[in-house]
Amino acid sequence: MVTVRIEFWKSHHNTSPLIEHFEDRFLNDCNLPNAKLENLILGNSWRWPSANSQQMMELIASTPYDLSPIDSNNDVALWIQSSSGSFSINSAWDLWRQRKPIVEWRYLIWFPGHVPRWSVIAWLAIKERLSTRDRIIREGMGGDPICILCTNDLESHDHIFFNCPFSTEVWGNILSKCGMSWERNRRIFQNSSCSSKILEGIIVVSLRSLVIAEVHEVLEV
Repeated sequence: MVTVRIEFWKSHHNTSPLIEHFEDRFLNDCNLPNAKLENLILGNSWRWPSANSQQMMELIASTPYDLSPIDSNNDVALWIQSSSGSFSINSAWDLWRQRKPIVEWRYLIWFPGHVPRWSVIAWLAIKERLSTRDRIIREGMGGDPICILCTNDLESHDHIFFNCPFSTEVWGNILSKCGMSWERNRRIFQNSSCSSKILEGIIVVSLRSLVIAEVHEVLEV
C-alpha cells in the first residue's frame, strides 16, 4: 500500500513541493489541504478533488498519463540528483557545491596517485588558507606573529614561501636535486632551454621519486 508518510502538497514532486505553486485558498477549496498521497489514489487511478478551478485542471492535466499510480507496492524515496535514484555523497556534493572556473594548476594538486593529505595542504597553500601566524592573529586568536622557522620577520604565506631564509635554503636544496640548477646553467652557458611545462613535469616526477625513496628508507629502518 502507499505509505501515509508522503504528503501530496508538501513533499517534493519533480523539483519542488506543489504547495509552492498554489495559494492557501486553492488548497482549502480542494478540501484536502493536508492530504497524503494515499488520499488521492483509489485502486490504480488518481482520485482528484473536483476540478473547480483553472489551477486544478492544469494540475490534473500535467500528471503524466503513463505513470498511473500503483497501490500494490510501498512508496520508495528516490534521489533525483542521480540517474539510479540512489543517494550518493558524490551527487550531493555536486548539487551543493559552488561551481567555479577550472584553474590551470589543478594537475599539480590532483593527479593519479596523489596523496590526499599532501594535495589538500598544497591546495590550501595556493589559496593562502594555511594557518600561518598572521591569519591566526587576524582571526582573533592572538599569539606571537614572528616566523617560527627563521624568527626574523612576521609569519605569512608570502614570507614562508618567498622570503624566509630557512625555507629558501630548504627549497634551494630540493630544486637542486630536481634539476633546476642544471636548467639555469643550460640557459646561461649552452643557450638552450626546455619549456615551463616540461620543467614542471621534471620537477613533479623528481619530487615523487624523492618522496618514494624517503618512504622506502624509513620502512627499511
